[in-house]
Amino acid sequence: MTETKLADRKTDDEPKPAGGVSARIVLNAVRHHPIVFISVLLLGTAVGAGIWFFLPLPKKTGVVFFQVSSQSQSILTQSESHIDFLAYKQRQMALVKSRMTLNAALNDPSLKGVPMIATAIPTR
Repeated sequence: MTETKLADRKTDDEPKPAGGVSARIVLNAVRHHPIVFISVLLLGTAVGAGIWFFLPLPKKTGVVFFQVSSQSQSILTQSESHIDFLAYKQRQMALVKSRMTLNAALNDPSLKGVPMIATAIPTR
């Protein structure tokens, strides 16, 4: 009878493990099951690489907005704000119609199939 009482007391006096996962439990599991650990690690890496590889990249787009104001804005003084609006409009129109701007717009691959542009561009 005394032996069973001592055995019962030992199990009651031992600290009970707290719930959750600790570093010791994880290391012990890795030490006892290295193949399972490596398999899970390789599977996770393969899934991550597959997601990264097969996700489509965002398309690069550019948009230009022209805001033409009838009154020029000045930072320094009010006397500089007497710039002619017609000259300002002509300058903006010249920038839009410049050879570099038009070549960049016409060399856009998405415009190659547009019939109006295809007939307007002379073939060399």
